[in-house]
Amino acid sequence: MAFIAHVDDDQVIAAAVAARADLIVSGDLKHLLPLGSHQGIDIVDAAEAVRRIAAGA
Repeated sequence: MAFIAHVDDDQVIAAAVAARADLIVSGDLKHLLPLGSHQGIDIVDAAEAVRRIAAGA
């Protein structure tokens, strides 16, 4: 796992990986969103998550 600058963010990513999540939805413009994805889990903002859900993706 690539650890990032903030311990809380690492915990979010670790939980998403453990849960086999499809998406991580975040408003963290400084740490999480710039990653784009981690281990195949896309990291998106709320607007993008709504678009994907509405599209059935």
